[in-house]
Amino acid sequence: MSIFCAAVLLTVIHGAATRGIVAPKQLTGLVDGAIKFKCHYSIATIANKYDRKFWCRFSANERECNTVVSTTGYLNRKYNASIIDSPENNFFEVAMHGLKIEDAGKYSCGIGTSARGLTATVNVAVTDDSVVPVEAELVFGQLRGQASIVCTFGSQHATGRKYLCKIDRVGGCRNIIDSLWEVDPAYMGRVMLSYLEAPGSVKVELINLERGDSGHYVCGAGKYGEFGETRDVDLRISQETTIPQVRNSLTAPEGGSIAAECHYDPRVKYSLKYWCKWRDHGCRQLITSEGFVQEDMEGRLALIDNPSNGTMTILMNQLTDDDGGWYWCAFASEESDQRFTVQVHITREQPGLSSSSIVSVAPGDPVSIPCLYPCKYNPHQKFWCKWNSGSCDPVTCTTEDQRGLSVSCDKGTREFLLSMPSASLHDEGWYWCGVKKAGRYGETVAVHLKVSEEARPNAAPPPLEKSDGPEEDDSSIGGSGRIHRIDTPSDASPPDSKSSHVLPIVLSLCAVVLLAGATYLLIRLKAKRNSDLVSVGSFRTNISLSELDNPRYAGKENPTAVDAQETEIGQDQKNTKKGSKEDLAYMSCLIYSDNSST
Repeated sequence: MSIFCAAVLLTVIHGAATRGIVAPKQLTGLVDGAIKFKCHYSIATIANKYDRKFWCRFSANERECNTVVSTTGYLNRKYNASIIDSPENNFFEVAMHGLKIEDAGKYSCGIGTSARGLTATVNVAVTDDSVVPVEAELVFGQLRGQASIVCTFGSQHATGRKYLCKIDRVGGCRNIIDSLWEVDPAYMGRVMLSYLEAPGSVKVELINLERGDSGHYVCGAGKYGEFGETRDVDLRISQETTIPQVRNSLTAPEGGSIAAECHYDPRVKYSLKYWCKWRDHGCRQLITSEGFVQEDMEGRLALIDNPSNGTMTILMNQLTDDDGGWYWCAFASEESDQRFTVQVHITREQPGLSSSSIVSVAPGDPVSIPCLYPCKYNPHQKFWCKWNSGSCDPVTCTTEDQRGLSVSCDKGTREFLLSMPSASLHDEGWYWCGVKKAGRYGETVAVHLKVSEEARPNAAPPPLEKSDGPEEDDSSIGGSGRIHRIDTPSDASPPDSKSSHVLPIVLSLCAVVLLAGATYLLIRLKAKRNSDLVSVGSFRTNISLSELDNPRYAGKENPTAVDAQETEIGQDQKNTKKGSKEDLAYMSCLIYSDNSST
């Protein structure tokens, strides 16, 4: 019954986010012992950082609160107390040593010059019993911020189940996360449990805190309500926050890209910034501000930091189904860490930008890589950049129209071209085509440029003359918007080494053509002998009399003329058709044979 009442009480107290100062409600200390605790405050109001902090004790009638100690240097000589302000961490710490029974009572920690301002009431109990009740650990966090809960249970629980659960209104404890990697759906992607060095110790981190996260939690080893050890945790969320609300869900097509913006306080010096993929038992770092990139993410992930406005942009392309899930933007400093979640959804739609995935050229060859974009990107700034250890150095870009003019979209292909007059081995690597608008990055597409002698195509077999050098096939864009390249196998032999093999083949073909031509001429001569010569005036022809009845020659003054071209007087008509197929084939064979033997 007591557990149920406590659960309901804590739920009612923490049902809404907390304003002002947050402090433990109850503290118990031993006679001649000490108490030590923190009073948390919001930094949304800048005065909270630099104003006076104090610890005071209410009088018996509770009409006034007499100062025990303050940050101005005041100390009531009746008490052995201290106060230390930590404005960078949003709390001040109060300690009382050498406790006496008469020190028990009602106290308050506050900010300002009066107990009527920002304050939090704390009840202090002092006992001479050797067993001190374990109070709930106070954990404080900002809205959209984060909170860490450390639980230590000793080596006897080093191998058992660890968990964090939240007390509900009916006295049960809903599992949030455990060491068996079961996670409550409401906390998916924003809670993580990790083991610490001390045996039986774990740390649970909650990020992107929401108002509903306030409440009474239990960190335990074993199974709640049945066996093991537990620690009570009182989590309070400040409604006042300095953390902006950002979009934490992105949707991108398979093969496409994302641009995730992560914001941080530019006034804080973070030693490390990174992007990691969430797992319930950890977060795998993919890229950091120090230039580290996971091997499987090379060429497809970039981190662009802008300290002037506190923005870290993550660009990731060549997306697959495996890239869907939860990611963390993380910022680490000596004082504190800051983390945000981003959920990525992969769809079956088509990306907007398109280009070839791989382009292969030989050293010294020109390069031309088009990037195709849809009409919606007409007003955007386009850019090409070269990927290098997690960054993307600009190569070239266009500027968007600053006059605000709208541009109509043609149905033809739109492309943004990257050209190089002569490729070198230094140019090899990943190149990205992308778009920007109003300083914010949008879609990107990656192209892998390979520069190698193996990509040099061989010269085509010369039908008429020998090629002076290797020629490269041009890239062409198909209807799908992809670049296609035809490469000659690298193990082909050079043209000069083939001549000894080609010559016998050419001579054989010429012999066949000559034989066919001779056969044809014999047939024509035989046909001549069987025809009747007819003389018409001074003309002589070899058509038969029967062919005169053919309508083909009807109505013509000179039936032997073909296409109005007459034979000269006294000439034989047998060579009237010039450049016949037989003659051309024969000439081609002679020319090819002559060139091959040169």
